[in-house]
Amino acid sequence: RMTIAMLLESIASKGGSLRGKFVDATPFEDALKKDGEGGSESPSLVDELGSMLAAHGFNRY
Repeated sequence: RMTIAMLLESIASKGGSLRGKFVDATPFEDALKKDGEGGSESPSLVDELGSMLAAHGFNRY
């Protein structure tokens, strides 16, 4: 079964392999990253993954 979580994990693994780092793609823990805690200026997981892939030449959308 293909779920949204599996899709996010696939995108995160692609970006993580390009960066050479582990990426936590847990979709239901928090809507926003914990680094910026509380502010709406914190990028969501989808925004972070889009930026990560765009930095390596992939289309963000």
